[in-house]
Amino acid sequence: MQLNLSTDYAIRSMVHLAQMPGGDSASGISKMIGIERVHTQKILRSLQKADLVKSTMGSMGGFSLTRPPDTITLLDIIIAMEKTILINRCLEEDRFCSLTRTHVCPVRSVYINLQTQVEDYLRSWSLTKLLEEAK
Repeated sequence: MQLNLSTDYAIRSMVHLAQMPGGDSASGISKMIGIERVHTQKILRSLQKADLVKSTMGSMGGFSLTRPPDTITLLDIIIAMEKTILINRCLEEDRFCSLTRTHVCPVRSVYINLQTQVEDYLRSWSLTKLLEEAK
């Protein structure tokens, strides 16, 4: 599994917002993570749709987290940004196996175990934990 660059920027944006209890503008976030404002706004829209950030209008407006940073995980952010987080096609709902072209994949149990471990690991990293580790 390889994360899209937008997902990496989304994680960096969320870490930045976790350090800014009052929130920050799209311009401020763009400057902090080093990307164009237009791209930051697109990322923030995706995070808004996932109910991870909210926007406030006005001269003092901007973006802020919708919940405390210790309750937002890397898994939450990645799910918001990626089309899928599944490591293999046979884990999709139809359980299709590209090897045998059936619904029974000989290594499916290995993929299920790996998928669970990946999700559990990402779920264990909150924004607060990321900030604590960076100190």
